[in-house]
Amino acid sequence: MKTKIDKFVNLNYEKLLNIARKKVLYFKRPTSAEAILNDAYIYVVKNPPEDSKDIPRYMVNYMNLELRFTKSYTTRRDRLTSMESNLIKSTTEIDIDSIDLRNHFVEFRKTLPRVYQIIWDVYTVKGKRTISELSNHFNINMSSAYQYRTKVLHKFKEYYENQTGVQG
Repeated sequence: MKTKIDKFVNLNYEKLLNIARKKVLYFKRPTSAEAILNDAYIYVVKNPPEDSKDIPRYMVNYMNLELRFTKSYTTRRDRLTSMESNLIKSTTEIDIDSIDLRNHFVEFRKTLPRVYQIIWDVYTVKGKRTISELSNHFNINMSSAYQYRTKVLHKFKEYYENQTGVQG
């Protein structure tokens, strides 16, 4: 049966591709016509009809079902692809922002007195962000750790606003 399916697709490829394009436009899906035609081919090969006359009906029906329903394989794949591309875009933007911030971190550190430089290093380089982590690291009580952290972060906020002109 696979040879009959291959022969049908080869002989009618342009026609099937045109049908797929029209269906993609009609259902307003972000997928490509080639992708949906490829999926239809794979489906028909895995689930061959009993009669070779039903091959076109199976293929077109599969395209309809995949494009119509929101929980179909094609729709989920397109949504996942869209989410991945958005994630890549946002990750790239975050990386650019963090590079800019890292430059500000280094310059800001130079403006601090020695005690605050040490706190800033523990906070940014060692990653001890919570009050309890700072308290345990410096072996001081939590209220002092809170005050030191608040002061250094407030100083950084002022420095950043002065350097960039951005009000945060």
